[in-house]
Amino acid sequence: MKIAVIGRTESIDYFRAVGCETFHAGEGIEEERLLEILGGDFAVVFVTEKVYSRSRELFRRKTEGLLPVVCVIPDLADAEWKEGAPSSLGIALEEQRRAIVHAVGKDISNVEK
Repeated sequence: MKIAVIGRTESIDYFRAVGCETFHAGEGIEEERLLEILGGDFAVVFVTEKVYSRSRELFRRKTEGLLPVVCVIPDLADAEWKEGAPSSLGIALEEQRRAIVHAVGKDISNVEK
């Protein structure tokens, strides 16, 4: 099973150490490149919140089947800092909640919006 990780270098480099293929997105990644990755032989694609937010509809459209599974992860490089600690943009949690509602039929996350 191949795993891809898309995002800024600072947020994805450590994934390479555990055998994932990483794709640097910098200030953005071209739609054509995203289509290549999503259409490749990856079973799982981790993508940082910032990259996902720029191409949300493309990710949703290209991952309607079983594979690849796309998992949105917080982006350390673009995190909002609150009280001296990095904080997620909230996109990862929003997409997890959306996937749960799709799978179960209702929001069972019990997390206040």
